[in-house]
Amino acid sequence: MKLEHDEFWDVIEGCKTFESFCKKTIPDFNKNKNIPEAVQRKLGVVQKLMTYSYYEYDFLDVAMLQTFYILELALSLKYKSLPNYKKDLKNLTLYLDWALRKNYILKSQKEQIIYLRNNLFHPKDESIFGMIAINVIKVNVELISNLF
Repeated sequence: MKLEHDEFWDVIEGCKTFESFCKKTIPDFNKNKNIPEAVQRKLGVVQKLMTYSYYEYDFLDVAMLQTFYILELALSLKYKSLPNYKKDLKNLTLYLDWALRKNYILKSQKEQIIYLRNNLFHPKDESIFGMIAINVIKVNVELISNLF
């Protein structure tokens, strides 16, 4: 199979070559060395999906979807690391409620996470987030990083 760049990127300023695309589009996911290894590995997959979106634009949506899985994992690991940990919370909404009480996230962030995640996990029709996904990924990675 021969990989060829997705023509979508031809219309984006500074994304005509693979190198310029990576420099302009792919964020640095390794800023916080305190992130647990399991989370770092999964973020590495997101970074690869974003990189390979140069060849398949729809990979951005897959990468964004993964960041919601990883965010829930990161919230769970952070919650379990606390001295008063007793048992896991049952779902992402409960982890987000906890994160909001602890000031890890803002109310508007919680609402956006729930809205976007639900639209991804329970689609009503086919949609492509595309470039919007890049910003969502960056925000989710920042939230994850700020937990540790």
